[in-house]
Amino acid sequence: MPADMGAVGDTNIAQRLMDYFQRQSAWLESVQEELKEMPDSLQSDDLDEVIGTTLQWDTRNKALAEEFVVLKKEWDRTEDIPSSDRKAIQALARDVESKVETVRILFEQSAALAGEKSLAMKESLDELKQGRGVLGKYKAPSSPDSSYFDSSM
Repeated sequence: MPADMGAVGDTNIAQRLMDYFQRQSAWLESVQEELKEMPDSLQSDDLDEVIGTTLQWDTRNKALAEEFVVLKKEWDRTEDIPSSDRKAIQALARDVESKVETVRILFEQSAALAGEKSLAMKESLDELKQGRGVLGKYKAPSSPDSSYFDSSM
C-alpha cells in the first residue's frame, strides 16, 4: 500500500463526517421550522399529518444515528487526521448539538400541547358520555303497541 494512501483515507473520513454533520444540520433546521408550526397543526381535527410527520422524523433520526455509528467507528480507526479537519468537524458537531437542543425544547413544547389537547378531548368525551346517560334516563319506555298510553308520564 502506498504511503500516501493513509492520507487519502484520512481526508475521506473527515470529509464524509463533515458532509454528515452538514446534512444533519440542514435536516434539524427543517425540523425546527416544522416544530414552530406544530401548535397550529395540533389545533386541527385531522392529526394524521402530525402523526405522519413525527414518524418520518423518527425514521430519519434513526437512519442518521446508524450512519453516525459507522462513521464514528471508521474515525476511531483512522490515524493522523489533520488538526484542521478535526477542528472543522468539532465546530460542525457543536453546531449540530446546539440545534438538537433547540429541537428537543420545541418538541417538548409540542408534546405538552398535544397532551393538553388529548386531555381536553378526553374531558369532552366524558361530558358527552355523561350527557348521553342523562338523556337515557328521560327516554320514553317502549310500548307494547301503538295505542299504549303510560299514565305515569
